[in-house]
Amino acid sequence: MPNIGKYDQSRFLKAEDINTGEEYTRIIQSITEEEVGQDNPKAVIPVVWFRGDYKKGLGLSAKINRNMLMHNFGSSETDDWIGRKVVFYRTMTEYQGKPVPCIRFRPKEEIQHSEPDVPVDPELKDKPDEFSDDEIPF
Repeated sequence: MPNIGKYDQSRFLKAEDINTGEEYTRIIQSITEEEVGQDNPKAVIPVVWFRGDYKKGLGLSAKINRNMLMHNFGSSETDDWIGRKVVFYRTMTEYQGKPVPCIRFRPKEEIQHSEPDVPVDPELKDKPDEFSDDEIPF
């Protein structure tokens, strides 16, 4: 018999689905409104879906996550978020007085960029590189 957890699969990402200490970078494909929960009526929350073969959406039930995306993208219009890169990670929060795992988005200021923004000196901008014809012995 397979692991009983197999029957608890969700179409939404949970903190338990991602590894502690790792960051996940994805590109937003779409944002939908989805009914979630066991209450009647169910809660309706925005869900972020990612490009590629990533099958689970990330529910934005936590206001901090919605606010972080608004901050990072400078817009409260979710259509403006499509095609944008996000970084999220697993951490802890408090729920009903107890510590529980959760997923949070990295603030824009903390996202490591692959290339730093370096200002170009206007006097050197159009000047030819004196080493451009050098051969590099490999």
